[in-house]
Amino acid sequence: MTEGCAYSERMRWGSLFGDMEAQLAEALRLEWESGAAERERGELARIALVDRLRGSEGNVVSLELQGSLRLLGRLQRVGSDWLVLEESASDWLVATRGIRTVSGLAQAAPPSEGPLWSRLGLASALRVVTRDRSSVRVFLERGGPEALVVPGIIARVGADFLELRAETLPGEPVGDQGLLAVSFAGVIALQGGAGGGVFQGV
Repeated sequence: MTEGCAYSERMRWGSLFGDMEAQLAEALRLEWESGAAERERGELARIALVDRLRGSEGNVVSLELQGSLRLLGRLQRVGSDWLVLEESASDWLVATRGIRTVSGLAQAAPPSEGPLWSRLGLASALRVVTRDRSSVRVFLERGGPEALVVPGIIARVGADFLELRAETLPGEPVGDQGLLAVSFAGVIALQGGAGGGVFQGV
């Protein structure tokens, strides 16, 4: 009878520890899920928009920009503060600071390190465009709902501005050499000519 009681008590203790193990497993699961959510929030807090864009290269995305510009095309390249978007008819070099919304981004996490050119700024991208000497349309912010569009050829690129040999600029004077100096702060995007892939070297 004593042995039966001891056996019975051991079974009760086994059940008790089994319940405790199940409770501990559930608590650990909840803790892990809570920690995973917290880690995800922490990781997301360190991700910039250009990182999400860089992780979506090759995707078709829709951009809404300043100046009532809406673009739909394949995201080709992303630099530190610019991107190249390929539409069916033309290519765009977009200053990322002018982006208002983006749809079509990939769900995958962005790469931890991009190619070397991903560290290059807008000035570097524009200097590549000057080598082509092709006509572009520069979309400029002017404080209203619509962008100011200036067609021309980029002649030179400084540290924070470009000089555009404008083809037409109604009502606006240009410099003695026919060049218009444009601050990067005012540039929303540049549109390349149809079909040539003018920004593919960027």
